[in-house]
This record gives sequence, C-alpha cells and structure tokens, in this order.
Amino acid sequence: MTHYEVLGVETTASRAAVRSAYVRLARTFHPDFHADADPNVFAYAQDRMREINVAWQVLSNEAARQAYDQRLGLHTDAFHGSRI
Repeated sequence: MTHYEVLGVETTASRAAVRSAYVRLARTFHPDFHADADPNVFAYAQDRMREINVAWQVLSNEAARQAYDQRLGLHTDAFHGSRI
C-alpha cells in the first residue's frame, strides 16, 4: 500500500489536500480516542495511526515526496514542483 493509498488521496493531491486527509484520519484513528476501547480495536487504531503518520511525514515534505514519487515511478515536473 502506498502512502497515497494510506491517506486516501490521489498522487496529484495538493499539500492542502494531503493535510486535510491526514487530519481527518488522525481524528478517526488516534489511539487517544480509543483508550477505553476493546484491546483489539485499540491495537488496530495504533497500527493505523503509525501508517498515517509515516505517510504524512513523507507526503508533507516536498523533497521527501519527490523522492518517494520517483521510487514509485511517478512523473514529476521538478522545475515547477507540480505533478504531471
């Protein structure tokens, strides 16, 4: 699963769209919101939040995102910083 799939955004998503997806998912899966839940639900929330955080760390940083996109074989316009 790619970081884009984790956050549920397209590879062409803007930084604002990536941030919005991150915030929405963090509000859903943050373990603090599941502290009183069944241990299995809590463990699932922790795992999902780890994935969400890693995806956010990469996709919110333009240099890291460009390197990640290159590893995925996505085309980027390095001069303009836009995805094509």
